[in-house]
Amino acid sequence: MRQSVRDRSRGVRFRLDNCLLDTADPGRITAVLDWELSALGDPLADLGLLLFYWRQPGETVSPLTPTVTTEPGFPDRAHLARRYAEATGTDLGDLAFYEAFAHFKFAVIVQGIAARTAAGPMAGQDFGDLGAEVVRCAEGGLERLGKEGR
Repeated sequence: MRQSVRDRSRGVRFRLDNCLLDTADPGRITAVLDWELSALGDPLADLGLLLFYWRQPGETVSPLTPTVTTEPGFPDRAHLARRYAEATGTDLGDLAFYEAFAHFKFAVIVQGIAARTAAGPMAGQDFGDLGAEVVRCAEGGLERLGKEGR
């Protein structure tokens, strides 16, 4: 896929649902939670995952992803990516690669949830048949790679 990846290692874990926002200024993050899965990595991997979770009106909804971003007042993914680039000065020329990576990563997570659910009750949660969600995520990743011509 990619011949080389520049090292831009940073702490990554900034999913929207891991952030506490300032009630007086909802655009300001005051804390980041759920650090047990944090790691060093490329911040564009974080942006790709944020954009994956950032549902837009009219999209297929997954039982495993939050949908608050479909509500009025939330910017679309393109606006979010532009703001990120403006704030950080980062070149987003390879963003589709990171979005594809996020889709494949989530497909693996969903497959793991499906396997644990099939093995027995999972804390009282029933997500139903997740096979279609795994396929949808993988296909979404392939679509993003197609955007890059890779």
